[in-house]
Amino acid sequence: MLAACQTLLARACAQRDIALLMPVAARDDAAAEQVVGSLVNSVIVRAAVDADADVEQQLPRAREALLDALAQQALPYDELVAELRRLDPGWVEPRAMFNVLNMELRAPQLHGLDAELLSLRSDAALFDLHFSANLASGELSLSCAAELFSDAAAQSLLEDYLTLLRRWQ
Repeated sequence: MLAACQTLLARACAQRDIALLMPVAARDDAAAEQVVGSLVNSVIVRAAVDADADVEQQLPRAREALLDALAQQALPYDELVAELRRLDPGWVEPRAMFNVLNMELRAPQLHGLDAELLSLRSDAALFDLHFSANLASGELSLSCAAELFSDAAAQSLLEDYLTLLRRWQ
């Protein structure tokens, strides 16, 4: 899915250097094991992408880029951004997020309490593009910054992504 997303963006932007933000669970510290709640950090997955590459060519590149990013996941995103800006004042943060959930979201079972899972959605896009896949439910979504993408453009981009995923299956 990551390789297909990178290829899609390389084709859409006519660029080889593709950087995506990905959220990762930030529980590598033993002290964090006792914390209740969501501990998430973002990593930058950056790869050189050939827009014409097939799946056999792009998968190893995507894997290497992801492993490189995960090797740095303990570094808080804000510190990474500050360091990159210090090294290159012209550096621009990635404006696309790629997120994969691989678990079913269920309401917690609490003794003596009724709980339900609520979906919180906002009309305000946090990123220019946000690809999100839930492997458990089979859902795939794309949210876009309305000032940059029309509904038709967003729909076309999502359809192109699905086409690429099907072709690469």
